[in-house]
Amino acid sequence: MDETDYFGGYEFLLPSAVVNKHWSAIAVSELYYDPLDFVKLSSHEKISQNAFESFESGLVVTLEAETKAHATVIRTCPNINTISVYGWNDGALPELLDAIKEKRTLKKIVVSKYNMYDDESDIFCTSMEFLRMMVCWPLLEVVYCHSETLGWEEHDDELISNMRAMDVAHEAEMRQYESEEIAGISDEEKASRIEWFEKERKVQADAKRKALERTADFDVPSAHVNKNPNLRFFRWNEMPWNMDMYALEKLSAMAPNLQHFCTACAFNTSEDLRALIGALRSWKDTLQELHLGRHLGIRGSRGPWRGTSRASLATNLVDQPPIYESRDVGEIDRTVGIPQVQKSITERI
Repeated sequence: MDETDYFGGYEFLLPSAVVNKHWSAIAVSELYYDPLDFVKLSSHEKISQNAFESFESGLVVTLEAETKAHATVIRTCPNINTISVYGWNDGALPELLDAIKEKRTLKKIVVSKYNMYDDESDIFCTSMEFLRMMVCWPLLEVVYCHSETLGWEEHDDELISNMRAMDVAHEAEMRQYESEEIAGISDEEKASRIEWFEKERKVQADAKRKALERTADFDVPSAHVNKNPNLRFFRWNEMPWNMDMYALEKLSAMAPNLQHFCTACAFNTSEDLRALIGALRSWKDTLQELHLGRHLGIRGSRGPWRGTSRASLATNLVDQPPIYESRDVGEIDRTVGIPQVQKSITERI
């Protein structure tokens, strides 16, 4: 088939897809290469969506229509168990999230907010939203979140208190900005600006309230314990501050049989590091490979761990003597006692 046969639609490819299994494999791969074509063809009676088990999207230009088409593909094919998404249109992201969340057959998910040209999309969701989504995927085996793909969500009482203090300061700044914005404009335009500012405040307040409500529901043990018993591989190439003790405690309860744990997160506080030790202990019978990023336990020049080695951190945070010792693994491994671990602390992920 030359190029002139292909360009101009699917008039040639569609009949070819139903000739025999050899022609079908080639024709279908071309027909469904573009998600927009898939949506156009998905109602065709001779093309079965049940045959599709994997979905991978790598956008060049993050068009809203394409991201919506991706959501349609995921919803339309009931047997999809692998989803890899690289970039999305921010306006269509909620539709994509809903489609992925509903995919209870999911076994593997890979997400990156960077498309094929390394253009940046908005965050996929917050880290806690992602963990809550994982509860919907009982067959999940592999999770790979690329760097900067997930956002942070307030949930800890102390953090919430700090955030509220920041909100007060931000509110004062916004009031100052508003007064400068509306100075010297007509009364009609001034009223319109004030109305917009008030709507924006309400949207932000509602978002925070809903986040806290979701967190409260997720705290109930029955909502998360052992919800991902098949999860074996968890790679979280996130920003250093994007996994704390709360997320770790939930993850270790959700996925008790983890074999590979990889994260670039820092675990800056003693509470976070204790949670890390607790999680590793919970996985000590199954964990085979452990990678912790170079930011572990480092908060910067003013942090309490300045000048302290990660090995010392692990030793000081555990209130019982080491169970197992080996030269081949890191100090944290020796502290929690995981003889089968292949690698422990790496300088970068």
